[in-house]
Amino acid sequence: GQIVCTGGTDVSTGLPVTVSFKSPVSSEYVTPLTSIISDLMSDGRGAEQAQELLRQTFQIDDSVNLLNFDSVAEAANGNEQSLNVLNASTQVAVTLSMVNSMFDSQSEDGSESSGMSGQICKAIASQILNSSDQNFNLTAPSTVQGVLNHSIADSNLSLDQETKEVAAYLISSMNHTLKQNSLGNLDP
Repeated sequence: GQIVCTGGTDVSTGLPVTVSFKSPVSSEYVTPLTSIISDLMSDGRGAEQAQELLRQTFQIDDSVNLLNFDSVAEAANGNEQSLNVLNASTQVAVTLSMVNSMFDSQSEDGSESSGMSGQICKAIASQILNSSDQNFNLTAPSTVQGVLNHSIADSNLSLDQETKEVAAYLISSMNHTLKQNSLGNLDP
């Protein structure tokens, strides 16, 4: 089973949440990373195997239990382990939100793209599975473009190549800036 959250307010930014997040029922938190873990588990992996894959992908310490780790609270408490978790979670959230908003703008009533956040999470999980270690990088335009391509593959929405390239560049640039600004910085 899964826990699915739609709407609400992001505790780290105070902004409205415009996408759906999910987590396995064993999770204490519902975050962008638990959404990816859920998709990795739906492909037959156990919770620990899915977490291990995500920890390797985002260079998160092996001691961190991603299903029970509040990266915002841990960062506020000065926990050094929280930096990579918070950074990875933010990159996934930015990618998810930005790609989702591109598809929302294509639908007149929002109904066509209402399921896009789930497709985008599945696309990220698929990209992680299909990349070699350390090859998945949301700061790379090619990775973000792969997420875009995979997200629209089974939908009735489309984007022209130039739009995908520009979007991938902009989203990966935002992720790069976030990553650079968060490295080694627990001070507000």
